[in-house]
Amino acid sequence: MLVDSVSLGLAWYAFHLSTRTATARLTYGFDRVKTLVAYTNGLTVFVIGAWIVYEAWHRLSDPSPVLGGPMLGVAIIGLVVNIVAFFVLHGGDRESLNMRGAILHVLGDLLGSVAAIAAALVILATGWYPIDPILSVLVALLLFRSAWMLVRESGHMLLEGVPASVDRDDVSTDLLQNVRGLVDIHHVHVWSMDGERHIATL
Repeated sequence: MLVDSVSLGLAWYAFHLSTRTATARLTYGFDRVKTLVAYTNGLTVFVIGAWIVYEAWHRLSDPSPVLGGPMLGVAIIGLVVNIVAFFVLHGGDRESLNMRGAILHVLGDLLGSVAAIAAALVILATGWYPIDPILSVLVALLLFRSAWMLVRESGHMLLEGVPASVDRDDVSTDLLQNVRGLVDIHHVHVWSMDGERHIATL
């Protein structure tokens, strides 16, 4: 919960910092902060997933009894809290990488709660304890996939790659066809500040 709180706090801070006006030294403003925080959140999800797999491996190697009843109660409370948090965040700008990073953390907790409920029910019904670490690994694998997509997209943006929705050649062609007197274009660079605001220089 501490990691999630820090993650949500960073996302909130990045959003508010991005509204500040540009300065003499930061002429494009602070929009890129949101991308940086999204990248950081993606990396932390990788770390959390790796820790889950590590702990699950130890629990599979050396199984220990789990109290299914208390586990089920705590998991249900966690599920309710995370569902509320997920829908609050999901109502925001889902195109924003910063928001997607925050949602990813909450989604991880939500999936963890679902897995814990399923594991607790199996343990109460059968007494088979390995189900808990097995489902934990499954949740970690799902998180790895989502985290990789977030890190890849935000990393591409931080490296000032051409946005997926933009064809650089089309930009050049459109300018040559529509700007009177323009003969040639050199060194066309297109990148995105935050996934929503695209910039081109030539």
